[in-house]
Amino acid sequence: MQGFISKARLIDYVLEMPTDNLFSRASMKDKLPIVGVNLNEELIDIDFGSIPAESISTIVEALLSLPFAEHCKEGKNGFILVHFPRTVVTNEHDKSTVVNHIYVKVPIAASGAENGLFTMNRSEYTVAELYSNYMHSHASSIPFGEFRNFAHCCLGSGPLNNTQTSLSVGFDEDRWNIFCLELSKYVEVESIAGTPYHYLERISFNTSKMVDLDRLSNRHELYFPGRPIYSALRQTLLDFLNYYLDNNNLTFSFRNGVYSIGMSFTDYLIHISNSFIEWVNKQPSLEPLSRTFSKVIGDFSIRGGEVYQKSIDVDRYLQNYREYIGQEVCTFKGKPVTISITDINKIEDTNSNNAKLLHPLLASTLLNRILTTLNYRYGRNQEDPSSIAGKVRYKV
Repeated sequence: MQGFISKARLIDYVLEMPTDNLFSRASMKDKLPIVGVNLNEELIDIDFGSIPAESISTIVEALLSLPFAEHCKEGKNGFILVHFPRTVVTNEHDKSTVVNHIYVKVPIAASGAENGLFTMNRSEYTVAELYSNYMHSHASSIPFGEFRNFAHCCLGSGPLNNTQTSLSVGFDEDRWNIFCLELSKYVEVESIAGTPYHYLERISFNTSKMVDLDRLSNRHELYFPGRPIYSALRQTLLDFLNYYLDNNNLTFSFRNGVYSIGMSFTDYLIHISNSFIEWVNKQPSLEPLSRTFSKVIGDFSIRGGEVYQKSIDVDRYLQNYREYIGQEVCTFKGKPVTISITDINKIEDTNSNNAKLLHPLLASTLLNRILTTLNYRYGRNQEDPSSIAGKVRYKV
């Protein structure tokens, strides 16, 4: 329990109160004036040895009066801090996540009534949780600007909501026991039906963007995002294309008189990228173009057959997260609680394969040139099956 005024501070508060104020708070204004006491004089400055006993008795009566006691309670609210060291949060899909070191702040009045809705905070996160702004499924957000701020929680229409309403009326020991039980269950549940602030199934540190392979360019001119290809780089790519066709075993399928690539675009992208890197490493004369190659080769990852362009912001995110470590969240049992990030030094995407790849748009352009040439020379015109060659347009 925290936040209530200490005994020492309460004594100071009373002793520093002017006599007139004391009797006003005690609803004993009619007892003034008091012999030997200045109305503006603070209690601590009164020489009780020099004033009549009747005056001393009147002051003590004011201090012990019920109205003054109630005044001392006014605004002197505190809170109970509840710590959940390890919690497994589960939803209706039977999916779960482990959440460590939750702190729930329950505001309480001096009367023992709950003085508002509880709020939540955490001191331990993973990088994925920080990136996903996930404190708890039903907590509004992580207070990145000031970690000592506790987050509001969504209570829905469950029994906990009703219990809190009852506790706001006044102290009830049985209700408090029920509240503790319901709170312990609340932190273990993500209610999808209740529409949580954040979904545990969406927790990830995926800063990459999936490449839409269905919308790749069907252009035939060599191009990479941002500007037309440099003339020297264009010639280098054409030289590589000849090498690639002469030395690599691309597979093609032939259907209805049209040649198409006989593998998935992802497999083709990996194949041509590896060949390009291998070819460039064998060409010392291309060293002057090495910086230009960074325009056509990038960092990608492959997950479940999909190609993702990796974000250049990963290091920036991690650097920001490192600055959070050690910032204070709260005080618990007299000791400061600070932010920790469990996996900040071992981030890796175990579900992806990182790779250096040609930009998919460029790889698509090269493939279009290959297929156009192949179909022009060897494809059959579907309108005239007897012809031995025909120009056939093919879109990847």
